[in-house]
Amino acid sequence: MLKTRSMIFKVLFTLIFIASIVIPVYSPVANAATRDITIYGATPNDNTDDTSAIQNAITAAVNGDTVYIPNGIFNVSANINCKSGVKIEGQSQTGAVLKFTGTTAITQLLTLNNCSNVELTKFTLDGNSNDYAHNGIWAEPASNLLV
Repeated sequence: MLKTRSMIFKVLFTLIFIASIVIPVYSPVANAATRDITIYGATPNDNTDDTSAIQNAITAAVNGDTVYIPNGIFNVSANINCKSGVKIEGQSQTGAVLKFTGTTAITQLLTLNNCSNVELTKFTLDGNSNDYAHNGIWAEPASNLLV
């Protein structure tokens, strides 16, 4: 009886050891970064165009990163293209604002075309009652979006 238990223990231990080597375990992206748009040149509440700075922060982000929008009004004059696997997060829903100030027609403020695994959270898109802004967010085709 003791010999059988010992054998079962050895087999079980061996199977667990092999499984721990062979079966991949999901883990979050180890080197995920937070990319603050102000580091890329966006300045809140200064009435200058922040589109390029915001787009540069998104472009620099890699899968698992977060693009952070601190509180303040950030002026946007053109379409901003989002990126798969990147989260865009504001400091607070009513405090972090992307405000359209463009003078030419754009189809949307944020584009998620061909994107997947994107989260947009805790910020406001303000069309500024501007006739040139047609849509806030456009996502086609896209998948696994959390807004």
